[in-house]
Amino acid sequence: MILLRTPALELEVLPEVGGKVAQICNRESRTDVLIGPRRSYRAIPPDRPWVEYDTSGIDDCFPNVDQGPYPFEPWREVALPQMGEWARGGWDVVAADSRAVTLERAGSVLPYLARKRIELTDDSTLRLSYNVRNTGPDSFHYIWSAHPLIAVGETFSLRLPGQELRFVTFPHDGKTYRWPTYRAVDLSSEWLPRGKTLKAFAFGLSAGWCELVAFGRTLRFEFDLTVNPIVGFWFNNYGFAGGGAEPFRCIAVEPCTSPTDVLHALPATTYPVLAPDACADWSWSIGVG
Repeated sequence: MILLRTPALELEVLPEVGGKVAQICNRESRTDVLIGPRRSYRAIPPDRPWVEYDTSGIDDCFPNVDQGPYPFEPWREVALPQMGEWARGGWDVVAADSRAVTLERAGSVLPYLARKRIELTDDSTLRLSYNVRNTGPDSFHYIWSAHPLIAVGETFSLRLPGQELRFVTFPHDGKTYRWPTYRAVDLSSEWLPRGKTLKAFAFGLSAGWCELVAFGRTLRFEFDLTVNPIVGFWFNNYGFAGGGAEPFRCIAVEPCTSPTDVLHALPATTYPVLAPDACADWSWSIGVG
C-alpha cells in the first residue's frame, strides 16, 4: 500500500491490487469518502470473476467494463473480462512520493502500454491521469470508465450542468430518458426502491463537471468533455453485496468514453480508436469539499 497525504486528505493506493485507490479519508472530519472493503484485498487473476474479490474503492475499467466479446478484427470474439484488464493483476510502480504515484502496465488481450498517475494536486483534490500507447501493428477500439464507489446515506443530491440532459440505461432498454426522471424516481435526489440497482449514462452536459452532495460534503468531479463526453451513474440501494455478506448503498460517478459498458453494443464509430504507435491521454479529478 502507498499512502498519499495532504493536511486535508489521505489516500490509500494499492498498486498490487489493480492499481486501485482503496480509500479517500478526510483527515479533518476523520470520515471516508468511499465505501469500505467488502473482502480482503487480493489481486484478481485474469480468468476469475470480479465479484469473488473486493469490489470497493476506485477501479479503472479498460478496454471494457462489462464482460463480453471484442467485436472487431483481428481480435474478434476474444473474451474481455468484467471490469476489463486494469482492475486485474497489478501495476508496476514507476515513481512515488508523499503526494503522487505513477504506475505502469502492459496490455494482455490488446497490445498497449498504459501509465496512470494518481496525485493530490492541492490539499483537497485528487487527480488521476492516463496515457495509453498502442504497441501493436493494428488499431483497436476501447472503452474507459472510472468506477469510484461513493459512500452515500439516505439523502443526496446530484448536480449536472445543462438544460437538455438525456440518459440511457445499461443494459439498454431501447428508451432515451430526460434527466433526471426514471419511472417516477428523481435520480438527482431520490433512491430507487430498496433492493434495486440501476446503471445510467447521462449526455448533453454543457461543461465537464458534476457534483454529488452527501453526508454534508460536496464531491466535485471534473473531466474533459472532448475525451470523456459521458458521465455514468450506478445507483445501488442495497441491491448489490459486492462480494460481501450484506448488500450496501452507494453511488458510482463514472466519467467515461461511451454510453455503454460493452464494445459490441454500438457501431464502431461510437468508441474511441487508437492507431498503431498512437497515444491517448486523459484525466479526471475529485475535489472533496
